[in-house]
Amino acid sequence: AIELPASVTEVGEYAFASCTAVTEITLGSGLEHIAPYAFSDLALLEELVLPDTVKTVGEGAFYNCAALSSITLGTGVEMLDLGAFLGTAVWESATNEVYVGKWFLGCKDGTITSLNLREDTIGIANFALFGNKTLTDLILPNSVKIIGNAAFSGTKLNNAVIGSGVEVIGEQAFANCQNLSTVILGSYDFDEGELMESSLKKIGDYAFKGCLLLDSIEIPSSVTVVGTYAFRDSGIFKQAEGVVYAGKWLVDFTEAFSGEVKVKNGTVGIANYAFYKCTTLTSISMPNTVKYVGRSAFYKCTALTSVTLPNTLEVIEDYTFYHCDSLKLFSLPPMLRSI
Repeated sequence: AIELPASVTEVGEYAFASCTAVTEITLGSGLEHIAPYAFSDLALLEELVLPDTVKTVGEGAFYNCAALSSITLGTGVEMLDLGAFLGTAVWESATNEVYVGKWFLGCKDGTITSLNLREDTIGIANFALFGNKTLTDLILPNSVKIIGNAAFSGTKLNNAVIGSGVEVIGEQAFANCQNLSTVILGSYDFDEGELMESSLKKIGDYAFKGCLLLDSIEIPSSVTVVGTYAFRDSGIFKQAEGVVYAGKWLVDFTEAFSGEVKVKNGTVGIANYAFYKCTTLTSISMPNTVKYVGRSAFYKCTALTSVTLPNTLEVIEDYTFYHCDSLKLFSLPPMLRSI
């Protein structure tokens, strides 16, 4: 048996792997992270209860625990990997769609053409349908809150409606979906032609990178973070001349860009690493509609000499102006709370 006290916050990689006599695990109330393969190959383990404090369950965490047939997930899970429960009785007994609690792990049948998730689904695991070549359309129920890293990366999706409950789109979630042309980030009124409701807060790094046919997108006002190169090499990026906008966010720049930038009025955010190592940027001014300037947005913009930040900006994130060697002191916004 394994019993962890409440003081343990993380179980490391392979910590208890191949402890073949283990039949019982008791996890402490302070546990937050279970690393890859931490409890793999525990062949006699039949039941598992994760406390509500657990946030991440890594790749292969309980891989090949062949007798594991009862799994209770805590309510705090934010990231769950496809392979976390591969080779367990839960996986093997599923007919097609594999669930652990309210998390969708993936499909045993790699030729599905449509995905019918349960109406109580709250999370989609990392790599859930990575590389699937038959799924063409996706409609997620409004119950879904988290789309995992690379969950639909490399699929043949044409259209995706993610539902109004999604809060996080993970890194590379739809990367290299080369047929993806329409993405709706919330509930949509087709009669009025407008986005009605969305809970989306974060679009992860490279989320739509390489989506060649995606030439426009509406980003909800609820979004506060757009990750690094989220739209790099997409249709949005390919059609841009210089500065790249996705909805009301400035997200990137192309090789054709040089000189000054006057950010469009109505823009609400600058993405993380938006001008990363842009050595041709000399000045930038932002209207007061801009609320968010991302981490490392102007990292090593060595020719940048002038910056005008919006009066309403409250936070300058980490490394925002790191090694902007030519940048002269500028006025700080009056509402600024932290640097």
